[in-house]
Amino acid sequence: MNKVISATITDTIHGEILFCHDALYLFAAKLTKTSGNVVFQRFNLPNIQKILPIIKNYFIALFNNNKLVIFEVWFNEESKIMLKYVFNKNDKMYTSYFLREVVENMAEVHICYPENEIYIYQFTVNGKLGFMNYVIGPQNKIKADRQQLYGSKTIVCHDKKILYYFTNFSNKFVNVMNLNKLEAEICEQYKASLLAYVCIPKIEEHYMVMSNLVAVNVANNLIRHKISVDEVYMEDVIRMMQRKDCASFSVSTYFDMVMVSDSELNQSIVFQIKQKASSMIAIEYGNFNWFWTATRKLVGLSANRNSFKMI
Repeated sequence: MNKVISATITDTIHGEILFCHDALYLFAAKLTKTSGNVVFQRFNLPNIQKILPIIKNYFIALFNNNKLVIFEVWFNEESKIMLKYVFNKNDKMYTSYFLREVVENMAEVHICYPENEIYIYQFTVNGKLGFMNYVIGPQNKIKADRQQLYGSKTIVCHDKKILYYFTNFSNKFVNVMNLNKLEAEICEQYKASLLAYVCIPKIEEHYMVMSNLVAVNVANNLIRHKISVDEVYMEDVIRMMQRKDCASFSVSTYFDMVMVSDSELNQSIVFQIKQKASSMIAIEYGNFNWFWTATRKLVGLSANRNSFKMI
């Protein structure tokens, strides 16, 4: 295994599986509760840019050519780890994606493609539930193929800076909110930068997370609150946010959580965004690269040696 680019852990009926990859291969290993070495299986999947957890048994692989693939994890009769394509549009390059938790043990992946085509895949811990395929046409009329029991009433397209929303799930058209305008107004008002968008589970409210540690409701931007940070860590958090334009600064999200990292400072911070009481829930120091897992833990891979730890 060469330099590890990204990693994740997904839960399965046979326990937790660590996935990581370099530029040529995807590796998988079953984790045990005792410390020691792990044995990896190798999959010939070159050019993976990043892997991300969805929910139990499922993860996303983003490729360098703007291809997105969703895999299901299963085991053969010899208990070897196997991968099955759940979603794979070989001929299409995605423009953006968004992952949200619908309710506990249920998640959706929104995938946007050119020509206003949007796929929404929905997963539960017990298996794939269904999907929707929207094509948004003139006057925001939609052509939809639905095969699921429940559907989101909001769709975020990060590439177009648009929030689509239904006033009723059976409507034949969508309403549109221009996020570009909202971002500009909020950034100018606070003299701050946007870190990320997150969606609150169950209530399906979207929030902008700002670099000045304010969470702003997208639908009603008068609803906003400060993200709570323990006083002992405030100086470190502020110093990191001041480095938001540095190449070493990065932001990633998983459901209602935002992770901000700086590889030069060797520091990572995790915030959980809620409707009223958002807060910092973790801060880590040291030469580890941290990644999301489907178990809501974080897995850290050492930048200098082939070792990892979880929090």
